[in-house]
Amino acid sequence: MPRRKVIDYDALFKELITHFFPDFVKLANPELHEAIYWERSYEFLEQELINSLKGRFRQKNKRRFTDKLVKVHLISGDILFIFVHIEIQHKPEENFQQRMLEYRHLIQMKYGHDDVSAYAVFTGDPPDESTLDYEKDTFGTTLKYHYTSLVAATMDEATLIGMKEDAIALALLAAKYAYESKENPALRLQYKNKLADLIKAAGIDVDKFWKLIIFVRDFVNLPKTYELDFLKYQESLFFSTEEKMTVSEGTKEMLTRFYERAYGYNPLDEKKKAQALERELKIEHARAEEERLRAEEECLRAEEEKQQRHQLILNLYHSAKMDAVQIALLAGVSEAEV
Repeated sequence: MPRRKVIDYDALFKELITHFFPDFVKLANPELHEAIYWERSYEFLEQELINSLKGRFRQKNKRRFTDKLVKVHLISGDILFIFVHIEIQHKPEENFQQRMLEYRHLIQMKYGHDDVSAYAVFTGDPPDESTLDYEKDTFGTTLKYHYTSLVAATMDEATLIGMKEDAIALALLAAKYAYESKENPALRLQYKNKLADLIKAAGIDVDKFWKLIIFVRDFVNLPKTYELDFLKYQESLFFSTEEKMTVSEGTKEMLTRFYERAYGYNPLDEKKKAQALERELKIEHARAEEERLRAEEECLRAEEEKQQRHQLILNLYHSAKMDAVQIALLAGVSEAEV
């Protein structure tokens, strides 16, 4: 039996946030979005933090820190660290809120800043309410930690659709639809087609368009037969007629870049390489054919010369009555040949 494909849902969502981080902040915290000095570059630091931990924090053979940590500059001149934890919540996770607090402590210890804005994004089953805050009281010493939680399954559909130009809003809508249709592939197909329609109608730039299409294709996964129906629908959506399309050079370039992103190489470059190889092969073939004809011509010329010498030898022998030594000297050949 073929092994079922394992989809890394966390990685899909994290990659989208990496590409469209301002969209995430705008959706999760509009006030913070207004406060960030976006003209200055922001910096992703999660890998740096992972490296600094040197594998000391692990849980169930996995690194404890695998989410997004971003350093931003505020208009006020302050520096703020934004931590985003993304969780596929298929079942309740023990001590989730405690881990959120631990991450904050790790960030503070590593960078010496306690300005951390934290977010938990739940893209699967809704979490238990107790996991959305941390509170611990120990004989009068109380520790409270609140972070912003985005639960895709409980978010308002109309609100997310109204924000369809925001890549993260559409991603959360995809997660919501995936949750609602997890036991119903026919409904999931309807949702997946609806998401593609929303992306097409959003009027977003090409880069965001294709990244969202790829995200929806992978995140809202379908059984193979239903996936084929989805592909057929998309084909009819983008290529509504069977007539040959007139495609501009700009569109060709866009599709070429998308192909290169997806497969790791440029099809036009591969075509040029193939054409260059074909030209080289044609040149080699022509050169080989030329050599063959030249060799054949030389062979014919040598045979003709040989026949002429033989005829000369016969004439000198029969007509001039010369002996072999005389004939050899006159014909310029050896006595053995005479």
